[in-house]
Amino acid sequence: MRVEGVIKIMAFAILTGVILMMSTGSADDDAWQRQWEARQKALEAVLGAADDKVLHSPVPFHLDGAADVLVFRKHNEGVVYVTADLIGDDRSKPNSLGQYELMICTPKDSDWAPQLISNLAKYTIVAVLNPNDTMDIGPALPKPSEVSAFLYLPYSKLEVEGKKSAVMLCLGITSAELKFIQNNDVEILVKALKKAGIYPMTDLSRSSVPLP
Repeated sequence: MRVEGVIKIMAFAILTGVILMMSTGSADDDAWQRQWEARQKALEAVLGAADDKVLHSPVPFHLDGAADVLVFRKHNEGVVYVTADLIGDDRSKPNSLGQYELMICTPKDSDWAPQLISNLAKYTIVAVLNPNDTMDIGPALPKPSEVSAFLYLPYSKLEVEGKKSAVMLCLGITSAELKFIQNNDVEILVKALKKAGIYPMTDLSRSSVPLP
């Protein structure tokens, strides 16, 4: 399958969200708490136990803030960050897999990665991120970085409170890789990234993988 186009949004639109804070947090609303627990349970069934502490947005997602982010350290050799507010929120537009949470994997702890997907979560209220879509994120990344775009890939199917949903991987790719998949099958790139031991990581320091 070929990528149909590049989703473009301005870098400041990704970065305008508030800074996430480390907190254990609590919810007074029973319905909100039940939904939160259902999302976390579904995510942990796929990714292993999450950290006890949550990266909280000072302004909650349901009040037009950024998304809270769960941290997983037992899924792979890196650190996995996943939003935990989109599934079940009526404003979050579903794709072909249903509603979805955004996931990014990094080789080590990162400040920019959870911040980026936390703010990007607000984009799902106004647009749909479909499998194999791409997005220019170069201006929003720390420098230096060879990575310049996200490739959105289905990572895992979920079921949250009886509803089909999913985890969407935000995979960092280089400008050369982005150019390649605009004219070639995405799976060719994904196979090359797996062969190089990169997938599902977003590593800002890596070079482009060899491509046919």
